Amino acid sequence: MRRLSVAHIVILGLSAQMLAGCPAGAEEIVPLVSKLVAGEDADFRAVGLERIRIGAKGTGATKQFATLLPRLPATAQDELATALAERGDPAALPAIVDLLKGTTDPGVKSAAIGAIGALGNSADVSLLVKQLAPATPSGSGTELTAQQVAARNALTVLAGPETPAAIATAAQGAAPGLRGLLLEVLANRRDTAAIPLLLTAAVDADAGLRAVAMRSLAKLGRAPEVPGMVQGILKAAPGDERAAAEQAIITICTRGPARDGARDALLETYRKMGEADRPLLLPCLASVGGSGALEVIEGLVTDSDAARRKLGQAALAKWPDGAQANRVVELFSRATDPEERELLLAAVIKLGPLAAGGRSDADRLETLQKAMQFCQRDEDRQKVLSRADAIRTIESLRFLMPYLETPALAEAASLSVVELAHHRNLREPNKEEFTKALDTVIGVSKDPELVERAQRYKNGQTWERRKPVTKG
Repeated sequence: MRRLSVAHIVILGLSAQMLAGCPAGAEEIVPLVSKLVAGEDADFRAVGLERIRIGAKGTGATKQFATLLPRLPATAQDELATALAERGDPAALPAIVDLLKGTTDPGVKSAAIGAIGALGNSADVSLLVKQLAPATPSGSGTELTAQQVAARNALTVLAGPETPAAIATAAQGAAPGLRGLLLEVLANRRDTAAIPLLLTAAVDADAGLRAVAMRSLAKLGRAPEVPGMVQGILKAAPGDERAAAEQAIITICTRGPARDGARDALLETYRKMGEADRPLLLPCLASVGGSGALEVIEGLVTDSDAARRKLGQAALAKWPDGAQANRVVELFSRATDPEERELLLAAVIKLGPLAAGGRSDADRLETLQKAMQFCQRDEDRQKVLSRADAIRTIESLRFLMPYLETPALAEAASLSVVELAHHRNLREPNKEEFTKALDTVIGVSKDPELVERAQRYKNGQTWERRKPVTKG
């Protein structure tokens, strides 16, 4: 406690000098601040670093503080580099660049890189780019070292009107992994001038670069970019990459003030495509929704050709809301082909509990009940039960209750019961029914976590989810 008290006295003394002093007076305390920072006492060093951040103004003081960098141990070098960055005076930049070039300590490197990002300009782009290499093939931030993360972040905030162009120039000649990181930096800077580079990268031979480009276009893209982004979907490998590419277009077609124009551009692009490519874009078109997309899908589901009907039926399951749920029920009731009925059943299960256009909770639950009647396999029944918790009513609980006694369906029903019980405003007014349901879950479920949740909700306690729960 005595050392801390002394430190506080020093703070007060320095503050008084800074408040009362003229610029010359400020210069007079620089040696004292430097002595505190260079010393071994951590409390005093913290006092000195705070003065560097917000006191002792002037370029001369900045340069004197920066001269301390090579004289300090590594643990203090990174602290001083960070303090100089927060001070915001570019006069410290040469010393920080020298520190970066001369150190091998990872922490000091990261601090120096961050300081260059805070104090530098376009002239420092090449130095920061070097800190990113060698970048990983996919350009994923999770695979970067701390030094690379610091360099990426530094490039994102680096000042100067010529900085974006300098980053773009570095990106054009880089290997795919590094190029992806630099393009991601430009997107994070909201640099719309990078859009042509992103559209080119979206159809590159490197899958990782394509993925980065599409993610970045989701941040910057508008209607004019949609046709180029569609080419990214066509280029993407089936599976996760194509799904992510679709999501990038869905993002710009459903968010922000420009979404209507982007949606129209997507529909126009679809109509201009050849028949062979249209099925690849159809899931994305359906996920975006809108009257134009519905017209396209309606034409497919009523087509005399079975293959085209199936394309439309699969697309309906991608619809973004429940507005078409009753239409899908109608189509299912008329379908005779087993494969078509399977596609339509998946659509009913998916769309049934979704709200849209004033669709009531009762209507949503009725659709799920119809889906249950349509099911011929326990696997499908489990899917229906797993969707019931999306309709937060006591009637949903009553729908689930009988299935708690069916061994093949008990776990799916139990999870939805517990998810409904999670909502106190539903559980408390219907405490008696929920207590009965939760007691049943405790007796039949083989999932320890689910049982624990049921017990806590029954006792009126809260629950903090520790891991995602997979329903099936």
